[in-house]
Amino acid sequence: MRFLGPVEEDLLPELTRTLAEIEAPAFELAPRGLMVLPSLTRPRVLAAAVDPVPELHALQAEIERRVVDLGFTPEDRPFLPHITLARLKQVPTAAVRSFLQRHRDFALTPFPVRAFHLYESHLHPDGARYEILHRFPLQP
Repeated sequence: MRFLGPVEEDLLPELTRTLAEIEAPAFELAPRGLMVLPSLTRPRVLAAAVDPVPELHALQAEIERRVVDLGFTPEDRPFLPHITLARLKQVPTAAVRSFLQRHRDFALTPFPVRAFHLYESHLHPDGARYEILHRFPLQP
């Protein structure tokens, strides 16, 4: 819900503490529809769109407020909730368009969101690997 970029090691305990203080309710997400980011003319990510959920937007806004309070630069892009399915490298636009057309009715069964996580990404030539540093439960 928020990319932070490099985080100084000595800031990690404060970041973890402030995120752990968030009190937000659990909710459900319903993935419906596919999209490519940043655009169809420059496809880099294939993602599932999710139905708008007020609890998700409220949680993201609270995370944003808290990380900005810690000194991170405010996010300048609007929040676009999605689930990344694949990273695309040099895929022709026509192939992406065709894939989106074939899967235009994409939808998954709604699923519960009971926690959010702080991840660290490790970049490798074959793609990023993600490590969960902390899990923050949401309220039932």
